[in-house]
Amino acid sequence: MVGSADSAPLSVACPYCQRQASLLRWQEAGYPYPADWGPAWKCASCDAYIRCYYGTVTPLGMLADADTRHWRHLAHRALDPLWQRGQESRSSVYRWLAEELGVSESEAHIGRMDPDGCRKVIAAVAGRRRRG
Repeated sequence: MVGSADSAPLSVACPYCQRQASLLRWQEAGYPYPADWGPAWKCASCDAYIRCYYGTVTPLGMLADADTRHWRHLAHRALDPLWQRGQESRSSVYRWLAEELGVSESEAHIGRMDPDGCRKVIAAVAGRRRRG
C-alpha cells in the first residue's frame, strides 16, 4: 500500500535546503518528538521536521523549522477551538478558513503554511470572533 507505515514515498525534500529528508521512527537517533507520535520526516541539516498521517509515512504537510513550528502551533491554538467545541465540524471550519484566506481547501492546511500564512489564520480567527 502506497504511503502505508511499511513503505515510503520516493522522496521528501526539505523546503529550506532542498536536501532529502529522512524517515525516522520512535527511538531512532534523531527522532524529533519526546514520545512515539508515529513516523516523522526530518532534515538533519536544517532540523526541519513533520509527523506523518496516522498509520502511514505520508507527511502531514511540509517540513517546518523551529520558527514555522512555533507559528503553526499558534495557528492551531487559534483555529482548533472553533471545531473542537462541537458546534461546527472540522471540515466546515477548514472550508470557512479557505474562503477567508482566498485559497483552495487543500491549501487551507496549517501543516502546509509558512509563518506568514499562520499569522493570517490567527488574524482571520480573531476577526471572526470580533464579528461574533
